[in-house]
Amino acid sequence: MRSLKRTIKFSLSMLVVLVTVLAGAGCQRKNDSANSNQSSTSQSSSSSAIDQENQKSQSEESEQSSVSEVVYWNAEKAGKLADFMVGWGAQMNQTDYVQLGSGDSQQKGDIGQIDYINNNRVAVNEVPVTVEWSTDGNGQADYQIVDSYIYWAENAVNPIFYLFTLQNGKAVVLVSKQNQGNEANLLYTHPTENVDLQNGFASIVESE
Repeated sequence: MRSLKRTIKFSLSMLVVLVTVLAGAGCQRKNDSANSNQSSTSQSSSSSAIDQENQKSQSEESEQSSVSEVVYWNAEKAGKLADFMVGWGAQMNQTDYVQLGSGDSQQKGDIGQIDYINNNRVAVNEVPVTVEWSTDGNGQADYQIVDSYIYWAENAVNPIFYLFTLQNGKAVVLVSKQNQGNEANLLYTHPTENVDLQNGFASIVESE
């Protein structure tokens, strides 16, 4: 009888131990599963944030690329301007306009205007600005100069010097009639009041 009681007692003890072990294992599996889910969620959130940042960066690069790809000026448009100046000059009874570029200092009609430009010594409406020569109308200066023409009639006191520029992508024709230097060492210009010349240049810039 005592042996049977010991056997039953031992069996109950083993059953309690087994239940305890199984319960602990179940809790551990739940904890492991919860931790795994949390880790997976964290990794997913991190991956999503990285993807969003990459997409944002790619979008910004695409926008910057689109802006930098705008070409306002080229050799074909320069040819159109040359033809336009012949016709427009004839209408103005000014048939001897001479084209000047960055390397044309001291050419016919030039008394230093090109040097002023090359040395970045230009004022617009008496306010000093930054200028630069540009082959496509893009640049970092206030005004990008894509071409220039000068006319100096025989026996005339002042030349007529036109700068064909882009300001933030907008066509602007600047004019100067300066015939000598000054203490400020600046080439003074202002936007032309000749509507036909301004509109003609703008049309060429906007053309395909």
